[in-house]
Amino acid sequence: MAKRGGIGLGLAEPELKVQYIVEGGPAAEAQAFDVGDKLVAVDDTDVHLMRLKDVATLIVGEEGTQVAITVEKIITAERKTIILTRRGAGTKASEMPNPPPPEPERPASPPKAIFVENPTFDPPPGHQFPPSFGWTTYTVTIECATEEAEIRYSVDGSPPTRERPGTMYAGGGIQVSGTMTIYATAMVYTDSATYTSDAIRATYSIADPPPQPSTPPESP
Repeated sequence: MAKRGGIGLGLAEPELKVQYIVEGGPAAEAQAFDVGDKLVAVDDTDVHLMRLKDVATLIVGEEGTQVAITVEKIITAERKTIILTRRGAGTKASEMPNPPPPEPERPASPPKAIFVENPTFDPPPGHQFPPSFGWTTYTVTIECATEEAEIRYSVDGSPPTRERPGTMYAGGGIQVSGTMTIYATAMVYTDSATYTSDAIRATYSIADPPPQPSTPPESP
């Protein structure tokens, strides 16, 4: 079982003022306390409304561990925080084990790359629509299996990129009015990077209407 230790300060209620300082204790060696100083906090805990017995449970701890004691100085009324190492009664400072060295900071891991699925077209690339007689419209839809991806497309012959992302596909389809090439790229945006799929090219066309039969000349 770990040995318990304190800091060598005698406190008095109700204001938790320093009543005495134990000679040879951690508080005395710090040379930072005066009789009459008022205890304000232990580590991050405000103690001015606490009972002395409860404050003692915050101050006393495993021997060799550190505790931050904040007091209001009796002369200047300024607040001062002193870091002390807990020590058991009868233990000299020279007999205390050295505290373990702080763990070195580990470099932050680089963000994990996100794989983005390629977008898919419906109907598939290369499809030829039947002839349109003016009242028929044809559309192409685009989907991506990566849920968080945003689909960007272009019809100007250049595929969407990070620098030139093209137009965001908002659903509803892209209308085909003749021979047409669509490029689509799926993109996932994060705080540190933009991840993209391959740029997929799809060309569509509409078949020409069949030739109209010629009308034979009327007989005189």
